[in-house]
Amino acid sequence: MRSLLLCLLVALGLSPACEASAAPTDTGKKVVGYYIAWARDARSFPPEKIDARKLTHINYAFANIVDGKVVMGDPVADMANFAGLRALKKTNPKLKLLVSVGGVERKAIAPARKTSKTSACCSKLCAAPWAVSA
Repeated sequence: MRSLLLCLLVALGLSPACEASAAPTDTGKKVVGYYIAWARDARSFPPEKIDARKLTHINYAFANIVDGKVVMGDPVADMANFAGLRALKKTNPKLKLLVSVGGVERKAIAPARKTSKTSACCSKLCAAPWAVSA
């Protein structure tokens, strides 16, 4: 687990003292990066700085649930970040882009998980105009 975390940090460029290993192969293994919405501004790390050749998946945090619908967590940051994440697919067309719904400060998530609308809500996320997967 510790080596996986280190690989994720390296792949996302958060550990400049280390070099990531070679690009993932078709061995079925997944190399998942985690990108937080505020990284662009607070860390001066836009998605375009991610070396997409070293990853199989990027998990973006966070979308939210409001009134039973999946919505952007931070509309201004998310729109810019989604554009940058989609651009990474030019470098790595097999890259899968995922969106996490929730987060520590997303108080609406706990009650939303208990409703029958949750699965329908999550499927709407994939069809949303701002969705990153393609």
